[in-house]
Amino acid sequence: GTLEAGVSLVIDSTNANVPQSTNKESVSPWLTVQWVQTDLLGGFNKLAFQWAQGSAANMHSQGSQLLDASSDTRQWRIIEHMVYQPTSEISGALVFIYQDTKNFPGSTGNSMKRWAVGIRPALQLNDYFKIELEGGYTSVTPKDAASGGGNTDTRGLFKATVAPTLMVAPGPGGSYFTRPVLRLFGTLAAWNDAAQGAGVVGQTASCNAVTTTSAFGCDKAGFTFGAQVEAWY
Repeated sequence: GTLEAGVSLVIDSTNANVPQSTNKESVSPWLTVQWVQTDLLGGFNKLAFQWAQGSAANMHSQGSQLLDASSDTRQWRIIEHMVYQPTSEISGALVFIYQDTKNFPGSTGNSMKRWAVGIRPALQLNDYFKIELEGGYTSVTPKDAASGGGNTDTRGLFKATVAPTLMVAPGPGGSYFTRPVLRLFGTLAAWNDAAQGAGVVGQTASCNAVTTTSAFGCDKAGFTFGAQVEAWY
């Protein structure tokens, strides 16, 4: 395997004519350490640890950092990402993430613990058609009442998807990343009371089936279907 490390610095150059926070961090660090394994089950595995503070704490790319953030604004996370293809017929991916955020700007959602897991196996039936399955679960726990909008209960969301997929013939690198593809998909999802109260699908804690504008009414489960084209160059 290979050990990789990276450092990014975000410089907050907000206009001096605009009132600034007295605790603003002018230069914010974002650190990454990553262990990479190649040729593992025909794919790869990446295990990464990241830590950031200040304007870099949301770990977003250019143009979407947290402006006027202080050194008390922080996030750390662990990411496990695996892609596998042990045979020409079987491929898939697995991902796990745990993240901890603290003192993000804003009245709600600024201090959270979050973890999520997802898996997407695929069965290649011929050169131009495969069946993809996907399952995932996300858990979010506010650290305090202010972060949770008055509710510190853990929010949970589960989803399962099946997707018959048309594709071009895979090359020597395997079929998992072959594009373009056309997918027909059906997804079943379910969420708990805390997730409903947090507005996960446009609902509220006091959801009213007559007045709600959510596509799922006040139900805590639903089914969606559709088609998707995916391509990259």
